[in-house]
Amino acid sequence: MGATHGSKMSPKQWMIKVADAELAQGTMHKWDWGEGTLMYGLLRAWESTGEERYLEYAKQWLDYHIAKGFVVDHGDRCCPGIAALMMYELTDDEKYMIAAEQISKFLFEHAGETDGEAHMVWSRFWADDLFMTCPFLARMGNITGDGNYHEAAVSQIILYTKKLRDKSTGLFYHAWYPQDQSKSHLYRTWHPERGKTSPCFWGRGNGWIVMAVAEVLSILPENTSRREELKEILEAQLRPVARLQDKSGMWHTVLDREDTYLETSATAMITYGMAKAMKQGLVERKYWDNVKRGWDALTGKVSEEDRVTGVSGGTGPGNCEHYQGIAVGVITWGTGSFLLAASELIDGEA
Repeated sequence: MGATHGSKMSPKQWMIKVADAELAQGTMHKWDWGEGTLMYGLLRAWESTGEERYLEYAKQWLDYHIAKGFVVDHGDRCCPGIAALMMYELTDDEKYMIAAEQISKFLFEHAGETDGEAHMVWSRFWADDLFMTCPFLARMGNITGDGNYHEAAVSQIILYTKKLRDKSTGLFYHAWYPQDQSKSHLYRTWHPERGKTSPCFWGRGNGWIVMAVAEVLSILPENTSRREELKEILEAQLRPVARLQDKSGMWHTVLDREDTYLETSATAMITYGMAKAMKQGLVERKYWDNVKRGWDALTGKVSEEDRVTGVSGGTGPGNCEHYQGIAVGVITWGTGSFLLAASELIDGEA
């Protein structure tokens, strides 16, 4: 059931309610992609509201994992690097940069090669990977002044687009696996036929890509090589995604299948990416109605306890029945992407 505490609340009020409910859980989450998305959302909540408790929570989380020692053995474990770099910029504390360097070392030292280009998440191409790695790489480039990080962020997006984008629709498939599976033991997941994509346009997968490309473009210097190509990729994806928005304002867990359920995290990610892209002048300003309807629908997914509901669980690639069978609940990446969406709407369409 949707929240009953006021559909007329502002995005800032919604943000505070959801962020405070998350802090009330009082848990030090693991170091992974959902938690990285959540901490980024909480840091954006701090920037948007000035409420120091969100900054302190994210700092405590980072400090806990840095002191304990975190493991980066997979692209998903790179996502928390966004929060580490933000904290480094805020504090100048070298421990956050050391953590970020551990992530970047993993990415560059373990990169494979596909079609003659470096491929930083070996053995697979998943739509998720772009958000886990590319905004982090772009931020590293800005902080260090090393253009190799910018080039890596751009090249990964272009390479993944070649492998995952459907030419006829402009939508992205969830996964593609190269023929070389020498490191496939690292992934306990379903593998489609080598050299082919998985069969469906997964909603959250497309959401991850919308977020990743909008984020990277918002970070890259204006003179970055192939920047215009990224803008074209983003615009070409948003057009079909916008057309597939449900009359409710949500997006389906399989975008072009109305017989699959409406899913919260995909809706939040797409809403966020669209709003950010327009406010940054990256795409045409024609998606504000989609953003408004997406946001209105999202607020209806907040429970009476101020938790973001209807978020599908961790999802490997599969057929449409597979995606339809994933259970939903309250999960970190849904809360984080809700906060990110709110952060872009606090100032309206400015």
